[in-house]
Amino acid sequence: MTYGTGIFPMRLLGDEWMLRDSLSTTLAVGEGGRPVYALEGKVGDAANRVSPVRNDPEKLDAVVKQLALETHPILQSLLTPDNTSVVADGGISQNDTLLEEQTRLCGIPIVRQKTPQATALGVAKLIFDCYC
Repeated sequence: MTYGTGIFPMRLLGDEWMLRDSLSTTLAVGEGGRPVYALEGKVGDAANRVSPVRNDPEKLDAVVKQLALETHPILQSLLTPDNTSVVADGGISQNDTLLEEQTRLCGIPIVRQKTPQATALGVAKLIFDCYC
């Protein structure tokens, strides 16, 4: 799940193409670099809501808790019984309150990826793999 400009929870589907209300079906990179299908949801405008309050801890906590609440139904629709955790990246994922609240709502750990800007890392890897 990416917490950035927007919030984008995603579940890889593999070779199975699927449609589900309020979710998009997209392509993602699977193991070995092969293309796979994924379901993705969206909570828009997250960064624009966080930016004005990032220096006010009380207001920031309220905003990130609201974002977690808005993300919860989308995330729940993507989880399967075999999910033991969710991996999060993106700038807003650096906020502990957000991940704690999302974990509380979902009942499974939301784990911060080591590289917070995984989208940029993925693009760099793709370019490297294609041109090097």
